[in-house]
Amino acid sequence: MAELTVPLPSWNKARRFIVICQKKDPKTGQLYIDHPECYQYQAIVTNIETNDMSPEEVWRFYNKRGTCELWINELKDGFAVDEASQHNFVKNEAYMLVKAISYNLMLWFKEATMPERGQKLPGKNHQAQSALCTGQHRG
Repeated sequence: MAELTVPLPSWNKARRFIVICQKKDPKTGQLYIDHPECYQYQAIVTNIETNDMSPEEVWRFYNKRGTCELWINELKDGFAVDEASQHNFVKNEAYMLVKAISYNLMLWFKEATMPERGQKLPGKNHQAQSALCTGQHRG
């Protein structure tokens, strides 16, 4: 892990660059110590000050946030939560909550009924897969 602070000309203040290098097993892609020729790099640019968080704390903070952003993208792609079709804030809020509940029900359904490989499908793909599965008979 390395970090540096860089003031780029188009920015009004310097930003912190944190670079993380992890060794990966070339066969499985999993973290592994004995294969130095296979690396995964991650770079984070942040305005979090050096005295507020260590580089490792920043890395953990952004990686947790990245997972949350994946869920938000899945909600946008599969359930159109970014669309506000009502002309009233309270109606839009209720509409979004119904979509979020639907998303949670879909996650529960995936976990309860799908094989492990199907549980990893994003919402959009899972909806199509579920539609195909309903008409199939297993006997």
